Amino acid sequence: MTTSIIQPCAARLFNTYSQHAQSSSLESLQYLVEEAYKLHERMRKNAACKTGLLDLDEFLLLKALRNYSVHQGEFLGEAYYIDTEFAKSMQLELLRVCLVKRSTVNLAINHEPTLEHGEENKINRIRGQLVDFGDFFNLEPVIFNFMVKVYEKLKAMNLAIPGQGYADIDQAYLREKHFNYPHYLSLHPANCDAEEIKQHLVPLNKSTTLDRSGLPAPEQDPFHQFSTLELNYQALSPIDYEGDDYEAIHESLTHQIQEKPDSLLIAKALPTHQGMAFIASENSIDVTCFNIAAQKELFENHNIELDPFFYQPSINELLALFIHNNKIFPVILHKSDFITTPKSIAMPSKTEWDELVASIKIPASSNKVGRNEPCPCGSGKKYKKCCA
Repeated sequence: MTTSIIQPCAARLFNTYSQHAQSSSLESLQYLVEEAYKLHERMRKNAACKTGLLDLDEFLLLKALRNYSVHQGEFLGEAYYIDTEFAKSMQLELLRVCLVKRSTVNLAINHEPTLEHGEENKINRIRGQLVDFGDFFNLEPVIFNFMVKVYEKLKAMNLAIPGQGYADIDQAYLREKHFNYPHYLSLHPANCDAEEIKQHLVPLNKSTTLDRSGLPAPEQDPFHQFSTLELNYQALSPIDYEGDDYEAIHESLTHQIQEKPDSLLIAKALPTHQGMAFIASENSIDVTCFNIAAQKELFENHNIELDPFFYQPSINELLALFIHNNKIFPVILHKSDFITTPKSIAMPSKTEWDELVASIKIPASSNKVGRNEPCPCGSGKKYKKCCA
C-alpha cells in the first residue's frame, strides 16, 4: 500500500493545528480532531502501521471528542492566552490553554464503550490525560503532545509531509533537540496550579504563538561551537557513587566555580543544553564546555553509561563532569548556588582533588564485589546498599 494517501492528510492535520493555535473558539478543535481521525484511518491501511494512532493515549481522548462532535453535540468552551510575564515567572512551558467543559468531556468519554485492538484500559488511559480546571479540562497540553508524537511517527516512516504547519513543528523539534529540551509537555506544571493560571488568562490575539521555548536557531546559539570533550574515551568509565560521596563532589565543584570568576560567568550563562567539565590533568584542572546531547551520544557509542537523570538538567541547572584518573564524576549543579561567592573557601588544589577522589569508594578491581552486584551476605540487596 502506497503512503501517498497519508501525506496530504497529515499536511491538513498540521495546518489545522497551526490554525487552532491562533483561534479562541473551539471550532478549530473540531476540525483538528476530525483530521486526526482521518489520518488514523489512512495510517491503518499501511502495512507498517496497522494500529494507526491507537497506541497514543492522547489520540484516544481526541477520538472520543471527535465521536461526540459527530454523533451528539458541539464542544463547549474557549481558548485563552496566559499572561506572558506570569508564565515566565512560573516557568510555564506553554502560553495557552484550551478549556473544554468538564461535562462535555465526560459525556464524550462515557460514550466510548467499544474497545478495539490496542485500546485496552482505554478509559483509564483517556482520563490520565485530563488536566483539571474546575468546570473545565485544559486540553492544550494533550493536543500539543499528540501533535509531537504524530510528527515522530511520520518521521519514523520517512514520509515527506508538505505544508507550513509540518515545517513549523519540524523546525521547533530540531531546535529542542539541539538545546536538550524535552519534546513533550508536562500535564501538571510544577510551580503553580490551575487556580493561579485561571487568574492570569487574557484573550487570544493574532500574535499568540505556541512556541513555548523561544529558542534561537542552532547556528544562532552563542555556545554552538562547543561539541564534545577531547578525551580518550576508551579509557573512561563512570563512577558509581551516592549519598555523601555525591555531596562531596557536588560541594567541591560548586566551590571550584564560585572561586574562579571566568568559570562563574560561563556557568551562569550556559543554557540548558550545555554543560561544564573539570578535567584534572597532571598539574592543573582544565575547565571546558560541551554540548550535552553530543556528549551523551559519544558516551553511549563508547558504552559509557550515565544515569539519564544527568542528561536532563532544568533551565536553572548545570551538568558538570569532573574527570579524574579516567573516572567520570557527573553532578547536577544549581545555578542559584553561583549568585554569591563565599570568600572563606579557597579553590581546591590538585592535591585536594586527589584526596577527594581517594575518599570515594571505587571498586578497585573485577575480583571484588561491584557496588551494584548482589551483596555476598545473602541479603538480596545491592552491595552498595548493604555491606559496602
